[in-house]
Amino acid sequence: MAIRYPRGASDRAPSDTREPLPVGRGERLSDGRDAVILTLGPVAADAARAVARARAELGVEVAHYDMIYLKPLDDTIMREVAALHKPIITVEDGTVDGGLGSAVLEWLADNGADIEVHRLGVPDRFIPHGKPAELHHLCGFDADGIFRTIASLNLNQTPRPCE
Repeated sequence: MAIRYPRGASDRAPSDTREPLPVGRGERLSDGRDAVILTLGPVAADAARAVARARAELGVEVAHYDMIYLKPLDDTIMREVAALHKPIITVEDGTVDGGLGSAVLEWLADNGADIEVHRLGVPDRFIPHGKPAELHHLCGFDADGIFRTIASLNLNQTPRPCE
C-alpha cells in the first residue's frame, strides 16, 4: 500500500468575492459549442489553458465545467452537458478507474445518453515519484495533453478560408 499526498501550489488564489457553492454543485467556467471538458481538482487551470489554446489554434469552442464534487455528481450540469450531445473529456488528478470519468459514464448510461467520453487522469499502473507537473505530463493530463486530446477529436469540420 502507498499513500501519496499532493504537493505544490494552486494556480489560483482563494477569492473572497465568489459566492460559496452548495454541496454537490459545480460551476461552468466557459461556454462552448464543439466539445465539453469536465474537471475535478486542481487540473482546472491546465484545462482552461488547453481550452484557450484550442480556441486560438484550432478555432474550436470547448465548454468547461469544474465539477468540484465527485459525489454527489452535479445532476444539473450533467443534464446541460448531455443536452449538448458533444464529445466529453473528463480530467482529474486521480485515478480514471472509479473516478470522475467513471461517474460521468455511469450517469450517461443511466440516463440513456450515447455520448463519446475521453477520460484523462492517472492510469491504473504504477506511476513513479516526481513533481506534480512532471507526473501530469507523464500521465497526459497537463495542458499539452488536454490540448492533444481536444485536437484528436477532429471538431473543426469547416475548413478555414485561405489567407
